[in-house]
Amino acid sequence: LAVTPPGEVPTVVAYPSAQTIPAAGALPAGGAGAVALNAAVGEREGAWVVARGGGEVTVNAAVTALEPLRVSLAWGHFVRIGARLVPDALVPWDGSPRAAEQPNQPVYVRVTVPRGTAPGTYGGSLAVTAGGQTTQVPLSVRVFPFELPDASAAGRTLLTSFHVSAPTYLSTVSRLYGFGSQAERSAAHGSLYRFLADYFLSPSSWGFGEPRTPSGYVENQKWWLDSAANMRGAASHPFAAMRVPLSSNRTAPANRIAGLSPSEPEQWCDYLRSVR
Repeated sequence: LAVTPPGEVPTVVAYPSAQTIPAAGALPAGGAGAVALNAAVGEREGAWVVARGGGEVTVNAAVTALEPLRVSLAWGHFVRIGARLVPDALVPWDGSPRAAEQPNQPVYVRVTVPRGTAPGTYGGSLAVTAGGQTTQVPLSVRVFPFELPDASAAGRTLLTSFHVSAPTYLSTVSRLYGFGSQAERSAAHGSLYRFLADYFLSPSSWGFGEPRTPSGYVENQKWWLDSAANMRGAASHPFAAMRVPLSSNRTAPANRIAGLSPSEPEQWCDYLRSVR
């Protein structure tokens, strides 16, 4: 990243993606006037671009010269964690005018390097308008001459079990984004498992895809009761491992999958045949 000269207070500042951006006040040291990323073929990299001063923010990406690299934007939505506001929810965004949530408004810039990309340095720019002033932020990506292994290929994926509670996730997302329909909730449930698959994380729970009774998966017109459709949707993504839908002995009786006790395996046979 090219560091802004001392004494200048730019309207727009770039930071590495690992930097925490405060909602207001002084920005962290090490800000830059340009984004410069390094990536291998098959990798995704990102950076923050922070628009200061409040008001309306717009981003226009001139990325034709970056092709075949793909550039996408996400709005840094602030959520409260304890006493702090942090931009911890990344909302997909097309760069169209949007009111800043806080005096320091971060925008996440994500670059994806598709397989088959030739090594070299690719350049483009971002036109960031904040407070009526437009700043050109150069964007360059150096693609190294090696390719990350395809983690989705058979035998190359680390078997994992990532603890996740889909109902808790859905409740939180519904509150953050003000969902007003069951269609929005159903879509968010599906997108959670697509996200996990994209990052090769196998979930330890299938959320509303878990069977509710010993009869196994059932169809239902209410999406949150339609364990069959929810499980088909989740399993359509490439997971390295799939947990058998049985609760552990640490699960409260009221929350047991299919109502089955983990300490009574003699009750499992017909159920396991059904879910298989």
